[in-house]
Amino acid sequence: GDASGTTVSFNTPFIDVQSITVTAGTTSPLIAVYNFVDEPYPSGFKVLLFTPSGVRTNGTFSWTARGV
Repeated sequence: GDASGTTVSFNTPFIDVQSITVTAGTTSPLIAVYNFVDEPYPSGFKVLLFTPSGVRTNGTFSWTARGV
């Protein structure tokens, strides 16, 4: 149901985000990709998970964002 990615909302307000790290939370290998629009006062980003062969999949993930 989240064809364009899972929406993640920041839980702290940012003026500018300097880095985002996303890690898949599974024991099988998955590739986590994030989609972030760099703009002032961003509200969040989207995350997509893929298998090593490039197939979109579901799963858990953790994330960290740094900025001012």
